[in-house]
Amino acid sequence: MKKRILLTTMLAILISSPSKGDLLKRIAERYARFSSISGEFEQKVTFSDGRTKTFEGNFTIGDDRSKWVYYPPNEQTVITKGDRVYIYDPFSGQVQEGKLEFPLIYNRLFSDPERLKEFFRIEEEKGRLVMIPKRESQVKRIVVVLDRDLEIKGVCITDSMDNRTCITFKRVKVKRNAR
Repeated sequence: MKKRILLTTMLAILISSPSKGDLLKRIAERYARFSSISGEFEQKVTFSDGRTKTFEGNFTIGDDRSKWVYYPPNEQTVITKGDRVYIYDPFSGQVQEGKLEFPLIYNRLFSDPERLKEFFRIEEEKGRLVMIPKRESQVKRIVVVLDRDLEIKGVCITDSMDNRTCITFKRVKVKRNAR
């Protein structure tokens, strides 16, 4: 009887777990017709010395652009478009502009996850997507956390200095194209 329960449990896990190489394709299918995704986020940065800092805000992602509005006391607005990033500081009234090292991961996950293979070696680990840059970079590792329905629940990025930034998505709304 115990063997039957164990075997049934193992089969259920195997059936419900995406097969190797299949997870990225299933994510692409899940978000194939989205026009935008919005919601709230919590961003927790754990520095290599153990200190932490937490931020909260809301976001909107669509095509090759995104907007991240950070709530007070860390108020700022971050806008990405293609490989450009703009950071607005309301206290100084200034905008900083820069170039993204990689296409914004969040945008690619929703709009064209297969293109991530151009920049990352992609592995699957316990239903999570693990991305390692193909070339030397400031990013060491990115882990995308998914639920059983392939909803993207969060992203954790470890940089070259072993600082870890984890973003958890909350109250996410997916707007689909009418097709």
